[in-house]
Amino acid sequence: MAALLERADEWDALTAAVGAAGRSRGSVVLVSGEAGIGKTSLVRAFAEHVAGRARRFVGGCDDLLTARPLGPLRDAAAGSGGPLEAALRSGGDVFAAVVAELAGPRVTAVVVEDLHWADDATLDVLGYLARRIADLPAVLVLTYRDEAAATGHPVHRLLGSLVGRRVVRLPLRALSSGAVVGLAAGSDWDPQRLHALTGGNPFYVTEALAQPGSGVPVSVSDAVLARVARLDDDARAAVEQLSVVPTIVGFDLAHTLLGDRLDALAEAEERGIVSSRADGLTFRHELARQAVEQSLAPLRRRTLHRAVVAALQVEAAPDLARLVHHAAAADDGATVSRYAPLAGREAAAAGSHRQALAHFSAALRHGHRLAEADLARLVDEHAWELYNAGRFTEALHGGERAVRLRRRSCPDAADAHPTDDAAMGGAAVDGAVDGAVDGGATTGGGATGGDATGDATGDATGDATGGTPADGRDALAAALVRLSRHRFMAGDPDGADAAAAEAVALLDRPPEGSPSARAFAATYLGAIRALTGHPDPDLPDESTAYPLLRRARELATAASRADLVALCRNYASLARPDLDDDARVAMLRDSLRTGLEHGFHEIAARAYTNAAELCYRLHRLDELQRCVTDGLAFTQERGFSSHAHNLAVHGALLALRRGRWTAAEAALRPGAAAAEPGMPNAAGPYGRLLARRSADTDPGLTEALLVGAWETALRRRTVTELALAGTALAEWAWLADRRDRLEEVVRAWRPHAARPTAAPAWAEVLRYARRGGVAVTAGHTTVPDEARAGLRGDGRAGLAVGEIRAEAGPRPVGPRGAQEAGVAVGEIPTGAGPWAAGLRGDWRAAAEGWARLGDPYERALELAESGEVGPTVEALHTLDDLGAAAAARHVRRRLRALGMTRVPRRRAASTRANPAGLTDRQLDVHALLAEGLTNAEIADRLVLSVRTVDSHVAAILDKLGVRTRREAAARHLSR
Repeated sequence: MAALLERADEWDALTAAVGAAGRSRGSVVLVSGEAGIGKTSLVRAFAEHVAGRARRFVGGCDDLLTARPLGPLRDAAAGSGGPLEAALRSGGDVFAAVVAELAGPRVTAVVVEDLHWADDATLDVLGYLARRIADLPAVLVLTYRDEAAATGHPVHRLLGSLVGRRVVRLPLRALSSGAVVGLAAGSDWDPQRLHALTGGNPFYVTEALAQPGSGVPVSVSDAVLARVARLDDDARAAVEQLSVVPTIVGFDLAHTLLGDRLDALAEAEERGIVSSRADGLTFRHELARQAVEQSLAPLRRRTLHRAVVAALQVEAAPDLARLVHHAAAADDGATVSRYAPLAGREAAAAGSHRQALAHFSAALRHGHRLAEADLARLVDEHAWELYNAGRFTEALHGGERAVRLRRRSCPDAADAHPTDDAAMGGAAVDGAVDGAVDGGATTGGGATGGDATGDATGDATGDATGGTPADGRDALAAALVRLSRHRFMAGDPDGADAAAAEAVALLDRPPEGSPSARAFAATYLGAIRALTGHPDPDLPDESTAYPLLRRARELATAASRADLVALCRNYASLARPDLDDDARVAMLRDSLRTGLEHGFHEIAARAYTNAAELCYRLHRLDELQRCVTDGLAFTQERGFSSHAHNLAVHGALLALRRGRWTAAEAALRPGAAAAEPGMPNAAGPYGRLLARRSADTDPGLTEALLVGAWETALRRRTVTELALAGTALAEWAWLADRRDRLEEVVRAWRPHAARPTAAPAWAEVLRYARRGGVAVTAGHTTVPDEARAGLRGDGRAGLAVGEIRAEAGPRPVGPRGAQEAGVAVGEIPTGAGPWAAGLRGDWRAAAEGWARLGDPYERALELAESGEVGPTVEALHTLDDLGAAAAARHVRRRLRALGMTRVPRRRAASTRANPAGLTDRQLDVHALLAEGLTNAEIADRLVLSVRTVDSHVAAILDKLGVRTRREAAARHLSR
C-alpha cells in the first residue's frame, strides 16, 4: 500500500461511493491533481478492490495529436457484451446506452482517467451520465490534471454541469515530509532534502529513490532517463520504440513492432520502467513515456513513428486517430491525406467536432495529393466543422471553395452562377436555426446524439461524381445548401437565399435530383425565407416561405425523411400566416417531440431554440422558463454550443423581464462569442439594460452599441433580431428624448410588421414610439397593404393535414378605445399582450397585464401613464428600486407636470439597493438565490462551503424579514 500512502481519506470516500451506489444512490467522484500525484495508482487500486462487489468499466484518454472519438468508452466497454458496447459498435445512441448499461441490478464502477485529453463526444456522454447517475447503482470516477485543464478547456463544460449534483471532489495533495521520511528509509537520501527537491510528488520521489546514490535529478525527466540509461542496448531500443505510442501498446502491436526484441523488455519491466497489463504494455507513468520520447533525436523519433504507421496499416481495422497521429509525427503526408479524412468523418459521426476539425485540417495540409472530387468533399467537410466551431467567416470561405470545386465535376450545372458573386456582409445571428438542415455533420449528434438528419446525398458530403450526372448535381446542390447556411451565419441573407434557390432549381431540372436531395434543398430554402423573408415584393406566392415548406414536406415524406418532415413543421410554425399563438407553439412542440422520440437531436435542439424565441416574443414567460431549463440541459450535454448560447441569452431576457437585472447583465455582457458575426446577438438587450441604468453608463457608448445591433438586424432581417434590436433602440430613443431615432425605427420596422410572429414586437415599438411623442396612426397599427397581399398569397397555399386552422390577421379595436388613447381609428396587432392595452390608452389593464407576467419595469411605466399622482409615485419607487435611473427621470418630470411640488428624491444608493443592510457577500448570495440556485450550487459558484452559504441564507431571511427563499428572491436588491 506504499503507493497509496496518505490516501486513506480518499480511499474511504471512493469505497463509500460504491456502498451508496448499492443503494441506488449513484455519484460522481472527481480525482484531481498534478501529474505524478498518484491519481492512477489510487483509482487502479480502487478498481481492483471493488472487483468482487461491482462490475468495472475502466478506460483512459490518450495524449494523441487528436483524441480518439469515444476512445475511453470503447476501451472500457470492450468485451462487456452489453448495450454500451453494442451502441459503440453500431453507431447507435450512446447516451441512452450508457444509462441502460448502468441501470443495474449490479453495482457498476466506471473509471475514466486523464479527462483533460478527452474528445468532445466523450465529454458529452460523461456529462449526460453524470446528470442522471444519482438514481443509478453506479459510481463514475473521473481523473484529470489541474494544470492541463486551464480556464476555457473543454473539460470545464463537463465540470460546470455538475453543480448541484451528487459529486465527491478528491483533490490529491503532495506527500508530507513524514511520508517521504518513511519512503527514504534505508536509502542514501536525506529525507528533508528529498522532500524539498520533489515537493512531495509521489512519482518524482520514487524515481529519485530508484537512482543509486543520492545524486540530485534536476527533474522527473532526468530521473526517468537515468533509470533507462542503465538498460542494455536491446531493452533500451525496445523502450524507445514503445515511447512514441501514447498510453498503452496492445500486445499485437507490440509484437509487430518489436518481434523478437519483445523479450528484451523483461529487464525494463523488472526495473519498473514498463509494466504489463491485461490489455497491453504501458509505461509506469505517462510522464516516464514522455520523458523518453522527448529525449530522442528528431530523426530517430521520426523513424520510430514510421514503424508504428507500418504496423498499424497491416491491421484489419486500424485505429484511425492513432494512425493519423503517428503519420503526422513521421511527416508521412501520403498516409495523412489518405486516413485523416476518414478519421475526421469518424469523429464527426461520433459528435467529436473539435477532433473532426483537427483531422480535416491535417488532411488539407496535404490536399495537393488528392483527386479533385476528394478534395471538394474534404473542403466541404472542413468548412462544416469550422461552422460547428463557430468560426463562421472561415467556414464561408471554405464553402465558397467547395462549391467551385463541385462545379468543375458537374458539367451540366448552369453556366451562370449568381451565388458565386453574392455580396458578403458581417452580422450577428438569429441563432434560431443553428445547425444545418443536413445532419451529416451537425453541431452534435452522430453516434452520441442519434441525429438522423442525413445529408441529401446519403452521407455527409459524399462524392457522387463517379455516378450519373444527377448524382453529381446532388453533390453540388448539397454543397450549395451548406454554402447558403455559411452565408446566412456570416450576415448575408440575400446570398444565402440565392445559394439555396440555385440548389432547388438545379435539382428540379430534368433529370430531377433524388427525392431526398430535393427535399433537403427545398426545406432549407423554405427555412431561410421563414427566417429572413424575401426583399422582392413581386415574389410569386408559391415561392414564399410557407408554400415552399409545404412542398418540402411532401418531398420529405416521399423520401421517408422523417427528420426533414419535423424540420418543416418547425419552420412552418414561424412562416404560416394563419395560426394563432397556441397553434404555433403546438407545432414547435410537435417538432421537438419528433426530434426527441426519433433521436434527431439537432432538430430537437433547434426546436428548443425556436420555441424559446417565440415564447419570449409572445410573453409566454412560464413556458419560456421551462424551455430554457430543459433546452439548456439538452443542448449542453450534447455539445450544441450555439443553441445553448442562444438559450442562455433568452434565459437572461427572462431575468430582465422579471426584474432580475444583475443576473441578466452578467449573462448578456459581451464575451468571446460576440467576436464571430454569426453567434447569437445579445448586444441589443445588453445595450437596453445599460440605457435603463444610464446613471452608471456612457450614453454615447450605449447608443453606438444599440445602433450597431440595429444595423446588423436590418441586414439579417430575422424577426428575432429585429425584435430584440429594434425594441431596444426604441426604448433608448424614448429615454434619451431622441424622437428622430424613434421615427427611424418605426419606419424601418413597418415593412416587417405583418410577418408571422412579428406582431408583439411591432406593438412594443409602437408603444415606445407613442411614449416618445411619435404619432401612432391607423397606418402604423394596420398591417401594410403590400404585406397583406403577401399574407393572402401565402395563405392560399392551403392547409396541410393535421395543422391547426385559426383566424388570420389583426383584431380591430373599437373606435372609442382608440380615440380615447389619442390613436387614430385602426387596428392593434394581434398577439400584442399588454402592449395592446397600452396602445389603447388603458393603463390600468396594461399594468395588470404586466403584473400577471411578472415584469415590474413595464408595469411601472404603465402606472406612470395614469395621469394620477398615486400610481405615478408607486411607479417611481419601483423604478428607483430597480435602478432604472433613466425612466425614473421621466417619471419625476411627469409628477411635476401633475402639480406635485415635493417630488420624492432618489433614495441614496445604499438605502435603495440594500435597505436591509446586507453585506457584500450576502448580496452575492442573494443574487444567486434569486436565480433559483440551491445552497450547494451557490457554494460551488462562490467557492464557499455549503455550511457558510447556509449561514448567509439564514441571515438574509432574517434581515429581509421574510420566511422563505421564494419571498427573499422576490425582493429586488442590487449594489
